[in-house]
Amino acid sequence: MAGLSGTPVAPLDYATTLDADMDETGDKDVRNGATTLFAFDLKSAATAAIINYLKFYDDRNPSFGTDLPDLIIPVKATERVRCSILPSGLAFANGLSVEADGTEGDGNGTTTEAGKDPIVHLTTTI
Repeated sequence: MAGLSGTPVAPLDYATTLDADMDETGDKDVRNGATTLFAFDLKSAATAAIINYLKFYDDRNPSFGTDLPDLIIPVKATERVRCSILPSGLAFANGLSVEADGTEGDGNGTTTEAGKDPIVHLTTTI
């Protein structure tokens, strides 16, 4: 039986970040500067009939609830959204920050359901 062998042509330069309790406080500057988002996986743990909004910012230090997000993904209670942005990804030249809340648009006045924050995986360049 033949075995597999070979040398990688280039090193892997992707990372997956997990936030098991993404909420309105968010995560600022996820990758310490510019990055490219290639995929995300968002699972809403909410049981109530609410919609969580995952908000992406091209900003290392946004003011959540004041600054306009660059991308908003709505996710209904108990649903899951997976998205691959291939082959080129979505560039965040100023840094990637992410938050989730129950308010549509740029506001973040409505929190996610208590104890039921969305679970988020982000695949980005390192």
